[in-house]
Amino acid sequence: MKKLAVLMILLSMSIVACGQGAERIKLPQPRYKGEASFEEALYARHSVRSYGCKGLILDEISQLLWAAQGKSQSGKRTAPSAHASYPIDVYLVVGKAEGLAGGLYKYDQPGHQLIKVKDGDLRHEFLVACRGQGQVLTAPVSIVLVCPERKDEMKFVYMEAGHIAENVYLQSTALNLGTVVIAGFDETKLNEFLGLTEGSQPLYVMPVGSESGGCKKCQGDECPK
Repeated sequence: MKKLAVLMILLSMSIVACGQGAERIKLPQPRYKGEASFEEALYARHSVRSYGCKGLILDEISQLLWAAQGKSQSGKRTAPSAHASYPIDVYLVVGKAEGLAGGLYKYDQPGHQLIKVKDGDLRHEFLVACRGQGQVLTAPVSIVLVCPERKDEMKFVYMEAGHIAENVYLQSTALNLGTVVIAGFDETKLNEFLGLTEGSQPLYVMPVGSESGGCKKCQGDECPK
């Protein structure tokens, strides 16, 4: 039993060390005042399912993640949470971005930074987990909202996911970008893609990109530009 206990301690230390050693990308400071007014963003907000070939820049990614779960003026977060419990993690699937390599990242809210989980443009693998919904292949990035551990009161989690999604919608609109919410994914495959356990609950996938009238030649990684 003592040997088993020592082994478990060493294993847990190894996992912590692995997490600490992961590549971290500090995001630019978010802006608290933009060109579009709140009313203009509300009026212009709509779902976008067709994206152009242009990748996102790091400033745009920073702004989107801040809108989702960043620090507010009160010291809490930009999206309200029941009992300030903040049960949702935010992941970012990057296919095409200036200043950021393709891969899967987890948003670290306290440090306003990204922690790399996987390398490479994973959009084709992500497409399978999303049941072939082509938006996640052509969008340069996708935001994924996950509850890493199912709660007794999941209704509060679902409510918070809605708050976060609306923030991302409005921030996308203010940045002249477009997004849409996707919930028709394969939960098991999406958990596997994210490296999470079956007890995790994926909530939303939100592909984000510049709105396009449709670029037939651009199929994710096969971009003529």
